[in-house]
Amino acid sequence: MKKFLTNIVFIGLLIAVGYYFLKESGYNIDSILNKTKTYDVIAECSNIENLVLTSVTELTVTNNGGKNHKDVTVRVTAYNNNGDIIKQKNVRFDRDLLPNSSMSKPITIPAKTEKCNCVILDSNPD
Repeated sequence: MKKFLTNIVFIGLLIAVGYYFLKESGYNIDSILNKTKTYDVIAECSNIENLVLTSVTELTVTNNGGKNHKDVTVRVTAYNNNGDIIKQKNVRFDRDLLPNSSMSKPITIPAKTEKCNCVILDSNPD
């Protein structure tokens, strides 16, 4: 019984040390437990055209893999000079994204936008 309890304490100690190491390395429980599936789909929205009242960027989604992707959803985040978030919007592509192809769509963002970032939220691969 003593050996069993010693093993339980040892395993608990290993888990605690591992958790502490991962926490100090910048991981949290969500990033450890909820590993996202990654596919070869890339979103880009770097070219910003500033107009008088708004700005426009061309959101391009590229599929470098061998699977079709349906209903690709991208979150576009607009930042100002200070790096503060001005606006976030989710953009959905209704057409299928075929293997080794790309789609683009013009997106309207606020006029004060200096930098734009886009992240793929969802894609349903076949």
